[in-house]
Amino acid sequence: MSQLHKFLFDGLPVRGMLVQLTDVWQEVLKRRAANVETGPYAQPVRHLLGEMTAAAVLMQSNIKFNGALVMQIFGDGPLKLAVVEVNPNLSLRA
Repeated sequence: MSQLHKFLFDGLPVRGMLVQLTDVWQEVLKRRAANVETGPYAQPVRHLLGEMTAAAVLMQSNIKFNGALVMQIFGDGPLKLAVVEVNPNLSLRA
């Protein structure tokens, strides 16, 4: 079960948010693995994309913006582009 949990510390200027992407992340991985042309993500890609997905969900849930948040990373190594899109209802694709 994927979860987003906001928290505050009473009397302190501290607030935070925890995100746990289980169902949605497993679905992303399952769909990629089912692609017969590409196969599953390599472990380093899976790790990077997982971190990007969690960060994008945290950012989208914290900003007052009624539109999709798109996070992109460009590189010149083996991975040229990684993209995560999170909508205001926290549905996502990566």
